[in-house]
Amino acid sequence: MTDPLRTPPPTAAAPHQRPFALAPDRWEAERSRAVRGGHVCCGSNCAVGCEPVLIRERKGWGWIDWTVPADGSLPEQPHRIAVFTPIPTRF
Repeated sequence: MTDPLRTPPPTAAAPHQRPFALAPDRWEAERSRAVRGGHVCCGSNCAVGCEPVLIRERKGWGWIDWTVPADGSLPEQPHRIAVFTPIPTRF
């Protein structure tokens, strides 16, 4: 029998480890649109000052900006995570 105090909690993937986790087809649609409409950085061959193409995933608490890799893979980590400012209530 396992001791509940010594059993590690189950590990769950962080919600921001992959873009559009609840709608994986949406990443491909957004990535295709970004490739058609912008410059996708391809590493050292890009010009100085090259800015990455970002895809913004809106959440209820804020948003996550993802870079679009040139090889078509999923990004390894978010470029930026932003949280909405809390709204003051009368209470």
